[in-house]
Amino acid sequence: MGNLVKLIYSSQCPCKYLENWSATICGLPHLRKLRLEGSIPGDLWQLESLERLSLRTVEIRHFPDSICRLKHLKLLEIRQCWFIERLPEDICRIERLEELVLEECTSLRDIPDSICKMKCLKFLSLIGCVKVEELPRKLGCLECLEKLVLKQCISLRDIPNSICEMQCLKYLDLSDCHQVVKLPEELGRLECLEELHLTNCVSLRHIPNSICKMKTLLYLNLQFCTFVGKLPEELGCLECLKELNIEGVGITRLPQSIYQLNGLRIIGFREQLEVCGFTSFTKTSLVI
Repeated sequence: MGNLVKLIYSSQCPCKYLENWSATICGLPHLRKLRLEGSIPGDLWQLESLERLSLRTVEIRHFPDSICRLKHLKLLEIRQCWFIERLPEDICRIERLEELVLEECTSLRDIPDSICKMKCLKFLSLIGCVKVEELPRKLGCLECLEKLVLKQCISLRDIPNSICEMQCLKYLDLSDCHQVVKLPEELGRLECLEELHLTNCVSLRHIPNSICKMKTLLYLNLQFCTFVGKLPEELGCLECLKELNIEGVGITRLPQSIYQLNGLRIIGFREQLEVCGFTSFTKTSLVI
């Protein structure tokens, strides 16, 4: 294996007894992509050219700090690592990281504050990290972040106000965040946001008025936000809005300003649409 100096990709299936193979991998200085299942070599940091690292069902509780030495890493994908409890405190040392995917890491509780120093990070996903209760206060320092997915973070209680500083954010998904009661009041400062998904945020009670400043918003999904009783009166200012999903939302009327929106697609129950007076709309498409 040591002679394969030009190997750029290796995928290792969950074969727990290939210890020699794992050790040999770390002697490949030109390896750029690596996917591992079941185990992780202790000398992984020696892969100085590695750009993409995918780990699935790796049975470790704590990530080795040595992973922070992978200076060229652009993608770190950690899926279904059910036992992992924490990430390295100095994860920000992976300076070129653009995508950090932490999905179904069901024992993970804390996201280190140092993540906020990752100036190249564009995509952050915490899907199914059910024990994460809070995010770093300065998360808004991720100035290049374009996509933030917090779906199924059922213990997450609060969204830090600093996310309103993410001027490049285009996609925000808080679906199934059952404990989130409110959104930041200045959410409208996300001027580049195109999609806002709040499906099944069953504790959410208020949509901030500032949302009406989102001139690029295309999709607003409030499906089954049962305690949301009304929408901002100036919702019609969302001139780019193409789809509004209010299925299962507790509103009884739409703001008058929504008549200004041409081609808007509204999704909801038949009875709900009738109660809100949607039948009089001529510029919208109704989906029942």
